[in-house]
Amino acid sequence: MGRIKQPPGILAPHDARQWTRRDATHLLWRGQFGATAAEIAATHKAGLEAALEQLLTPQKETADFADTESLLREAAYDTGAVGDLQAWWLHRMHYTANPLTEKLTLFWHNHFATSFSKVQSVPHMAAQNDRFRAEALGSFRELLHAMAKDVAMLIWLDSNANRKRHANENFAREVMELFSLGEGNYTEDDIKQAARAFTGWHVRDDKFWFNHTPARRHEANRCLAKPPTSMAAR
Repeated sequence: MGRIKQPPGILAPHDARQWTRRDATHLLWRGQFGATAAEIAATHKAGLEAALEQLLTPQKETADFADTESLLREAAYDTGAVGDLQAWWLHRMHYTANPLTEKLTLFWHNHFATSFSKVQSVPHMAAQNDRFRAEALGSFRELLHAMAKDVAMLIWLDSNANRKRHANENFAREVMELFSLGEGNYTEDDIKQAARAFTGWHVRDDKFWFNHTPARRHEANRCLAKPPTSMAAR
């Protein structure tokens, strides 16, 4: 085998021995929501390895942060106003000791797009946000599986309308096109089969409920007769 060529230009691997103040600035701007001059100076002085360890290792939050965060979350639950929930999250973004986790939480929030305008529940939106945070630095597989049972997502994509003989393809289409495989890597039949697999994945009493009642909402005998095309070829 020939030697693997390294990518050129800005994609070239960085030599950690050439750790500059500009590199420290770039890392902090990418790994958190901006940085002060003091943070940049401290990160530059610490070096790349220490900077990465700081960003990737969970840090203990301060007592003041935890108290304020709890009060803001409680206020959002009491009012039911999404603006109050946004204030809670903005507080987390600005003051958390784990900025990379919070930035990735925002990334997953944009990836698995869900809106309060339809969900109409602060607790459901907060629970989804918590799941993004819990899996932010973890397994995408686990996060994707969790979203398939997430109440806010199920409401957003009309999963209660997905029933035997009347499959609703909203979630199946989104999970293939936007959340995982990407356009061009599946067929319309893959979507139909996936929708059947998700029949009966409903919400009841504000919780995920697998509806396999006598009404037989779940198509147990017709689920994924074959794997998605992109998977079968592997």
